[in-house]
Amino acid sequence: MGGAQVAGNDDQLAVARAVAIGSEFHGCLEGMRWGDKMPNSNTRRTGGRRGTVAVANSLAAGVRYDRGITVSRAARAWPGPAMPFDFRPARRHFARACAALALAAAAPALQAAERYAPPASALLTYKLNASAKGFKINVDSTLEWQRNGSDYRLVNRGSFLFFSFVWESTGKVGDGGLQPARYQETRNKRVKTAEFDAAAGRLRLPSGNEEPLKPGTQDRMSVLLQLASIGRADSGAFADGKVVPFRVAGSSQSDNWRFRVVGRDKLSTPMGSIDAVHLRRERDHDDGQKIEVWLSPAHDWLPVRVLSNEADGDFLDQVVQKIERP
Repeated sequence: MGGAQVAGNDDQLAVARAVAIGSEFHGCLEGMRWGDKMPNSNTRRTGGRRGTVAVANSLAAGVRYDRGITVSRAARAWPGPAMPFDFRPARRHFARACAALALAAAAPALQAAERYAPPASALLTYKLNASAKGFKINVDSTLEWQRNGSDYRLVNRGSFLFFSFVWESTGKVGDGGLQPARYQETRNKRVKTAEFDAAAGRLRLPSGNEEPLKPGTQDRMSVLLQLASIGRADSGAFADGKVVPFRVAGSSQSDNWRFRVVGRDKLSTPMGSIDAVHLRRERDHDDGQKIEVWLSPAHDWLPVRVLSNEADGDFLDQVVQKIERP
């Protein structure tokens, strides 16, 4: 792995430096000699990012040192012929140990960066079957997913006569996947808005309530693409029986959601038969609302079906008809 592939942040940069030097050391020159002084190894214990950087830098320093300048005074003063000892095997073992420790130090940072891989922009058209206040609805709806650099916009919309809805999430895409900044839900002209103030660390909810903004908190739309981001990064995260937890903002408070993988289904669509991973939401407080999602590994893990059942009997069932790329 090259340094440019590893160095995503300060931790990884330091580790990459240690690995690169360690690799160079592994092919060491014949003329390497021990110097008069060893680098100071009495470093204090550190944790977190500083600890990772400290470990990697100290490894790098140790390898540089072994490319020493002079034979020690004690060696020069030793009576008799020089000891016929070959240091090359020891140097090779040391180099391997340095590389292994450096990669171990890098692992947490690398794993964090690889946990999420949001898909490219896409426009999904669904067939929407719904029931609202006893009326049956069968129309098209759309899910528009847009990425522009580190910004994202996600909009799900549908309408039919007196019935309409627009659910919109905007925010950033970073190492933690989707990071919502604002969520707006419009249903028959009634608007609810949630604001995710990362700078202040506050979550402002539609009811007017505020609470601390916990890292990784999603809204009701962004959680769909966050699921896709997890699947693209690691398909093993959706093995049968696995549970994927989230913190999701609601109307008056955020709540713990858990998506459990309940199996694999085949969906019949105009695009043909689609193999999909079926997930069902679980939550701490059962309010009667049921949410199920089907993700397609063959289509960037995008949600090819979304089913929402309300406590009053209303439901929305969206099944994909086509997927377009910009």
